[in-house]
Amino acid sequence: MRTAPVVLCAIWVGFAAPAVAATAAPRYVATGFVAVTTGTGSMQIFSFDLDGGHEKRLTQGSADRHYPSLSPSGRQLLYTGEDGGRAEVYRLDLGDPSATARAITKAPLTANSASWSPDGATILFSALPPKQKAYQIFKSRPDGSAAVQLTRTTKTGNASPVFSPDGSRIGFINGTRIWLMDADGRDARPLTAGPRDAYPAWLDANTILFARSFGSKRGTQVFSVGLDGTERAVSPAGQLLVEPKPLPDGRGYAATQTTRSGLRLVKVERSDHAPLASTSAPRGFVNSTIDVPAHDGSVFTLDWILATAPPVKGGPGLPAWLAALAVVPVAIGIAVFLRVRRTRRPAPGELPAQPPAP
Repeated sequence: MRTAPVVLCAIWVGFAAPAVAATAAPRYVATGFVAVTTGTGSMQIFSFDLDGGHEKRLTQGSADRHYPSLSPSGRQLLYTGEDGGRAEVYRLDLGDPSATARAITKAPLTANSASWSPDGATILFSALPPKQKAYQIFKSRPDGSAAVQLTRTTKTGNASPVFSPDGSRIGFINGTRIWLMDADGRDARPLTAGPRDAYPAWLDANTILFARSFGSKRGTQVFSVGLDGTERAVSPAGQLLVEPKPLPDGRGYAATQTTRSGLRLVKVERSDHAPLASTSAPRGFVNSTIDVPAHDGSVFTLDWILATAPPVKGGPGLPAWLAALAVVPVAIGIAVFLRVRRTRRPAPGELPAQPPAP
C-alpha cells in the first residue's frame, strides 16, 4: 500500500508549519508610559495609561529622580537619582509593592542614563570615573555587579547608551555626535556628522532616531540614521523636539517638546501613516499632545510600557495538534482516492493506469 507516504507528509506539514510560526518573535504594543514630572516640587517618575490618565507615582523622596528605563518585562525600573547631591543609577522592583529602590552604582562613580539589553540580562550606563574629566560607557548585570568599561575617550564624554534590538550593537553620544560600537565596545565609530546630536533610540535593528540641535534660532529636529549613515528628517522643523522613543510598530514615536509654558510630551507620526523607516518622502508630520493632569507640572522623558500583542486574527499560530487534526482527514481522503483509482477496472476504450515509475 502506497498511501503511507502521503499521510506522513501531510502530518509533517500539519505539525512542522505551525511550529515555525510558534517560534516567530512576539509582537509588542504600548499599553502606557512612564515619565518624569515636576508637579511634586522635585522631579519624580510616574506611570500613566496611553491617554495620560490613571497616574501612579513610582518614586519617592525629595531628591530628583529622572531618566527612567523599564526592563523588557516591565517589572524593573532603572532611573537616575540625585540623593546627597550625587547622581547614581537606582533600580526599583515594580512587581513588589513593598520594595524600595536601591543604588546599583556607588561612589566614587557618578552615574546616569541607564538602559536595558533586549533580554533584560545586562544594563548600560554612563559614568564618570574618579579623577577623570570624561564620562564613559559601562555595562553590568542588572544589580550593578560585573561592571565593564566599554569606552576610554579622554577629550569627549560619552552618554545615553542604548542596545540595538538584537543586542549586538550599542548606540551612544560621543561629544556632539551619535556613535556606534559593538556590544563588547569594539569597532566604535561616528554615525552622524552633527552639528549637535543627542538622545539616540533604536527604531529597528538598522535605524536609530536622534535629536539634532541647530542652535537657538532654528531649534531642534528629530532625524533617523541608518547604519550606513543615511539620514532623514522624521519631524517638522523648528518644533524643539528631543528624546524620541519609538512605538513598537515603528509608525510613530513620543518626544519631549519645549514650549513657552514648560516641557510636555507629544506623539509624532507621518501624515500618511507610513512606517518611519519608509524610504518614500513624507508629505508631512502630525504632532499630537499627550495630555496628563495639570497638577503634574512639566512632563518629559517618556519610556513606553509594553505588553505582548494578541495573535493576529486569521494569521499563523494554530496549535500543532489542531492543525494536524485539520490536515489528516484530507490526507486520508487523498490516499483512499488514489487506492480506488489504482484498483478500478478501466472502462471500455479507456487506457489502463500506468504503473508508477520505479
